[in-house]
Amino acid sequence: VQAFAPHEGEVQRLLVKAGDDVRPGTPLFRLFSPDLNRQYATLSAEADAHQKAIDGLNLIRARALPTKDEQELLVRLAKEQSGLDSKRTLMRQLREMYNLSPNPAEVGFFYSTADQFADPAVRSTPNAKWK
Repeated sequence: VQAFAPHEGEVQRLLVKAGDDVRPGTPLFRLFSPDLNRQYATLSAEADAHQKAIDGLNLIRARALPTKDEQELLVRLAKEQSGLDSKRTLMRQLREMYNLSPNPAEVGFFYSTADQFADPAVRSTPNAKWK
């Protein structure tokens, strides 16, 4: 069986050897992708910025503001919350799509699994760069 990575990356470690029995979901190899690393880091930084804005707006809101100012503040809070939710959703989708490591210290590392090779769309993606 030929194996293709779901995203371009560099193989860091093989997790199975020829002849090993694998089932869907079995990690085959660990890869590192600078591209995924950058994408995830950007989303994470944007999510952090939204969270800081929300925290700051909530701090301001805790002070007794006139009704007009509070309405404007609520609109800004809703906008920031929507942005934060969007970034978190994209981050979760990246983690799920590419089996990204859940460890924050390993952002950009992902695992290709046996079940990914049953999907023709995944098989047609470029090969990983083998070390």
